[in-house]
Amino acid sequence: MDSQAAYQVVLKDLHKRRREIDAAITAVEAMCRTAPQVAPEREGPMPPRGSDAPQGRFKGVTIVEASRRVLEEAGKPMHVSDILRIIREGGVVVTSVDPANTVGSIINRAAKHTGQFKRVGRGTWALAEPKMAVSPLEQEPLEPFRGTGEINLN
Repeated sequence: MDSQAAYQVVLKDLHKRRREIDAAITAVEAMCRTAPQVAPEREGPMPPRGSDAPQGRFKGVTIVEASRRVLEEAGKPMHVSDILRIIREGGVVVTSVDPANTVGSIINRAAKHTGQFKRVGRGTWALAEPKMAVSPLEQEPLEPFRGTGEINLN
């Protein structure tokens, strides 16, 4: 086999690999269009440990707990966009394409599993029993996520 024929064999193999990679890219892109977005990778060196951590009264608190505290302090129902604004100001980081929808979905899930929230209108939530909400220590733990990346809100 001369070198020209050897290159043709290599090219044929590379074209086959390209088709396989293109198919894989298409599949992943399709999944990305339907799945929640992941925060982009940080560019440059990582900051010193702890310097990039969120600061505020909700630092290290879950979205459910922060939302519960916000509603408890307000003493009245609130729209999820207002809850989101306050918990972000308090240090909760929500990195999704639609943060208000994400927070609403998390509150909805907690409402179904713990009963500590009740929906009082479109995107508007209240504590199920003000001043009597279930604390995280008293509630049953939520099932850990063991899925395929698809979100089922039913």
